[in-house]
Amino acid sequence: MLAYGPLALGKGQHCPRDGRLDCSIVDALEATSRSGKATWFLSWVWGYKFSTVSRALSRWWAKHQIVSGDDSGKIYIWWCVMVNNQFRMLQENQTVDASKLFDVFGRQLSGIGKMLMCLDKMREGNYTSRIWCIFEVFVACQKSIPTTVILPELELEDSIDTLKELTEQCRVDAEQAQASVAEDAIAIKKKIMDDHGSFEFVNQTVEKELYFEVIKFMEGSEESSETSERTSPQAAKAAKLSSTATATNPSAGVSEMSTDYMSVHKHRQQCSLQ
Repeated sequence: MLAYGPLALGKGQHCPRDGRLDCSIVDALEATSRSGKATWFLSWVWGYKFSTVSRALSRWWAKHQIVSGDDSGKIYIWWCVMVNNQFRMLQENQTVDASKLFDVFGRQLSGIGKMLMCLDKMREGNYTSRIWCIFEVFVACQKSIPTTVILPELELEDSIDTLKELTEQCRVDAEQAQASVAEDAIAIKKKIMDDHGSFEFVNQTVEKELYFEVIKFMEGSEESSETSERTSPQAAKAAKLSSTATATNPSAGVSEMSTDYMSVHKHRQQCSLQ
């Protein structure tokens, strides 16, 4: 409704990109100076409910203000449904060849410099089943761009208790992952195979990123409770998983993590789960 249809924000407004009527949300907001240069890239699943992403962003923003000390409100999210002109895509079936999107996405992500990974839930979520999400996280890791996982709910009652559960919930299978547009999935998988010869490197890279972010989520959740800072069961679980993580590679079942991977993470900006 916000992006497409008779009540959409861009309905009836001239699009500055093609000069025709009906524009994207971001172009509609620009006319009233309520949009700006993106400061965070949002990676999400097209099938999410709007409320899922809205709650996740609200939770992240509430904590981000405290952690960063930035309460200026100068945060601009690059969210594809807001940026792309849905009138052209849905009404006129305009599409962009997936191979061209790789370069566009890479330049956008590099220019923005930070990514939010929006998971719908910790257990049995949809994020790792979508090839675009997997590819976006992989590119961010390759470019040493910091990522932050956001969730609509805390889900402490449904937390990860063991290393085995952590590994299972962070499992990635790019070969079986899907996309809303079947041609996109085919093109992304072909690019992965052409560039790396198999899906394993991509799978392990994304799994490791998710693995550490989930631990940080558990640690951050414990720290947010001032009254039970060192005594909660959640804190014990986070500490146990953190200590185990220093000696275990969850994605490959190897006894020691790659020293190359550890050195990369030392020099990368800290990621945090809000």
